[in-house]
Amino acid sequence: MSPDQSLNPKAKRRRRRSGVTATLSDIARAAGVSTASVSRALARPELVSEWLRERVLQAVCEAGYVPNAAARGLSGSDTGVIGLVAGSLDDLLSRRAMQGFERHLAKANFGVMVAISNGDAVETLGLAHTLQSRGVDGLAFVGVDAAAEAGRLRDSRRPLPVACIDQPMRDADVTIFSRARALELATRFLRQLGHRRIALVLPGAIWHVDTVRDALSTTDISLLVAQLGLEHVGSNGMPETLSAWLELPLPPSAILCGSDALAAATLRQCELKGVAVPHDLSVVGFGDTELARVVRPSLSSLRIPAYEMGVAAAEFLLRSLRRRPQTPQEFSAKLVARESTAAASKREASN
Repeated sequence: MSPDQSLNPKAKRRRRRSGVTATLSDIARAAGVSTASVSRALARPELVSEWLRERVLQAVCEAGYVPNAAARGLSGSDTGVIGLVAGSLDDLLSRRAMQGFERHLAKANFGVMVAISNGDAVETLGLAHTLQSRGVDGLAFVGVDAAAEAGRLRDSRRPLPVACIDQPMRDADVTIFSRARALELATRFLRQLGHRRIALVLPGAIWHVDTVRDALSTTDISLLVAQLGLEHVGSNGMPETLSAWLELPLPPSAILCGSDALAAATLRQCELKGVAVPHDLSVVGFGDTELARVVRPSLSSLRIPAYEMGVAAAEFLLRSLRRRPQTPQEFSAKLVARESTAAASKREASN
């Protein structure tokens, strides 16, 4: 029988009338092959012949078969799906990391199931458990806080490999990049320019601030910290924040922003308030996006290899699932200095 011939049409009609969901065994019988061949053709089509692949796909289409990923996961076999818990999609770096992550997995015939969190550790953990219950083969996190919670995933019946793209988490298998280290790098750069009172403004959760404070505890740097809601990733929250800082008896001489969008908004507010950048206030962004090069003055910013970080996280999970030894790849930020930063005034440097 050729692959394009109808596969048992009477059985197909009976099954549709009964409303019973087709099983893997049904597909195997209809295609005239073993259940192992059907499973291999669905999960790893590149490993089977074209004839078998067409035979199985025809049977699947006629029977309306939908693979049960959760059942496959509980049975210990791969589902071909990786879970990703992400923070706000307004965060350009998270989006770029997700693109690299998804595209690299797609090359290996893996799909990605995404859950969006508000960044809170409790919600992040709940979403991770939900993805796990859906039968995903591994988990990744980007732009969220789960530092004290992720280890609980290890207590499940089917522990998964876990990759953290931009925030260290307890008991995770690998952390590709640390935003806290990048912020520390920028803060030390500003200190080298003579700035001691430095303001830090971040969108969303500020889980990495304590790490930055600890790293700078032996220095003379004084940090002011402001947290903006995820809805203020752009410019909405900057006017009040900047006004409050400038009215302090000892205002900051430099501002480090958690995104280039926030930094651009800061430049705009400085212009409106008559604050000269960088003479009166140095400003640093995060991400070194195209925006950093087109604003005036051009923006000093932290360059983050976000897309490559996503690829590295995906490759780590793939190699973990294939039980191949590996040395996890880690990435660091690079500070690109432009017109928005300059040496602190003599008064600031002496205070």
